[in-house]
Amino acid sequence: MKTALSLVALWLLSLTCHATCGFKPSVQKVVSLSGPITVLLKETGLLRATAVKGISIFSPIQKRDFRGTIYPGGLFLARSTLAEFAGGVVFYDSGRELRKILMTQPGIRTIEVNSRDLLPLEVVDRSIDLLRGLTHGCEDGFKAFRDRARGLQDELLRSIPKGFKVVFFLGRFTGDRAPELVMANDGAVKLLRREKGIATYPSELAYVNWSARILASLPAKTLFVGLVDPSMDGEQRLVKSGERWTVTFPGILVPGSTQLAGLVYWVRGL
Repeated sequence: MKTALSLVALWLLSLTCHATCGFKPSVQKVVSLSGPITVLLKETGLLRATAVKGISIFSPIQKRDFRGTIYPGGLFLARSTLAEFAGGVVFYDSGRELRKILMTQPGIRTIEVNSRDLLPLEVVDRSIDLLRGLTHGCEDGFKAFRDRARGLQDELLRSIPKGFKVVFFLGRFTGDRAPELVMANDGAVKLLRREKGIATYPSELAYVNWSARILASLPAKTLFVGLVDPSMDGEQRLVKSGERWTVTFPGILVPGSTQLAGLVYWVRGL
């Protein structure tokens, strides 16, 4: 009888362990220099795991939510910093220069997070796929994360009328001067072009330097929206000045769920 009870206890303990989202025992060190991966780590509770040793300073995570090391931007990583990554798994957002930097340090397992040309939910799915192989017991958390992102996308699409006239810029407006780059066909803007046929800057490029002639040719009452990502500062702010708005929201320039959240924050102010 005691043996049977012991077996039941072990079985229940096993179920409990497997139900807890965590890293596999073989994964002892994780560093995320990727915005979408860091967001996923936070939303599944994995950011608190002892295996997660560091994240990028450009992450949309408030400092109080992470006790590990906060690293500078990828291209500014020092050689001594790279040595800290040895024996670990390092996620990084796609980029030739950063890839070359990380390859100079032996003993690092690098995982590139390429979000180019992907819609927000596709970024969510790719991030989950990349993290899944390193974890156990996280499927419920992954599903909940995707469901939240789907809810944000649904609200954004419900709130934007067909043919809405808007151009998104990277950065804040300074007086009448617009930021130099337009987000013309990337991430959530690509989604709005495809699903709602928004009237925006006419380019198939993801990002482009704007032309004064083209801006002047846009329909009257076109809304100009500057997107500002405060990263770890956590600021959320909507500033309206006629038809020139600036939206400040953590992760609004990070592909995936936080970009959806930032645009939902904006659209609620329309």
